[in-house]
Amino acid sequence: MSSWEIVALNTTVPQLMAPQSGDTYSLPRPLVGAVGSFAVSTPVLDLSQTWNAGGVTFTGMKFNVTDTASATASRLFDLQVGGADRFHVTKAGAGHFAFSVRAQSNSAVISLGASDDTILARDAANTLALRNGASAQTFNVYNTYTDVSNYRRALFDTVTTAGSLRIGMETLGTGGAIGGVVLVAGANSVTITPGASNLATFNGSITSAGNVTISNGGAYTTTSRGYLAFTGNGVFSFNNADASNNFTLTAGASNLATFNGGVKALGATAIPAGGTAGAGLTVSSTSNFGVFFGSGAPSLSAAKGSLYLRSDGSGVADRMYVNTNGSTTWTAVTTVA
Repeated sequence: MSSWEIVALNTTVPQLMAPQSGDTYSLPRPLVGAVGSFAVSTPVLDLSQTWNAGGVTFTGMKFNVTDTASATASRLFDLQVGGADRFHVTKAGAGHFAFSVRAQSNSAVISLGASDDTILARDAANTLALRNGASAQTFNVYNTYTDVSNYRRALFDTVTTAGSLRIGMETLGTGGAIGGVVLVAGANSVTITPGASNLATFNGSITSAGNVTISNGGAYTTTSRGYLAFTGNGVFSFNNADASNNFTLTAGASNLATFNGGVKALGATAIPAGGTAGAGLTVSSTSNFGVFFGSGAPSLSAAKGSLYLRSDGSGVADRMYVNTNGSTTWTAVTTVA
């Protein structure tokens, strides 16, 4: 025979014969073929078949194992080169490749799940996508995993809130606390410390072309702690629980600061005898020019024209003083009463 031909062995009348339609055969021992060495391509198996019935689900090759007893590592299929494994399929259906796996069609996908609901696809050159039509997707990266009730992970989530993206860390059960770090050029730029406060530390500046609000995370109610807001027109405001601006700083040539309530400076400082240089409300670039305070007559050094408020003054000539020489000389300001 110039090539392999399938023949049947008639065990009733010993003879070789061509297989007939509907025949089935049992092999008493494994089918082993050693076909020698070739200098041209000569496939060991070169099979062909024409399928010509639209309503029929055809099967090209079929191998059905009755697994009465076998080792866990038993293989349904095993391809080797020089005795070394290249690809095999375990009896559980897991495929193992010794080297790369390539899908060279631009429309090829990897589908996971009984209903093919998790799909990895190629969006464009050098672009990997996790998508499934209109179904929102989530990508989890686990730090630890015991089961669905005990884990610590990072997430990239579009499922929880429709039309929104959540990026963060989650922990459940015995997973334990998890923090986060955003790196820029290999250095920590933003660090999130786990715990009740979930404190975020920024190692650089925060820049925004729009509005930025830093709040306690809840609605602005009479019991909330207030919030900071940076708006796109160069305004910084610290807001009370009712969203009213208690303090507003307007950027620009004036750098105007507006207070909608009281202003308190050095609130933890006791009134010093004779005043203290630098401890007061100072203005301008001139050193120690402003309003100072103390008990008794002033003895501090301040810029000329500065004012001193005396806490224990009792007469019209000892309640307030003005500095007259830029040093320690003060002149009492006479009041009406």
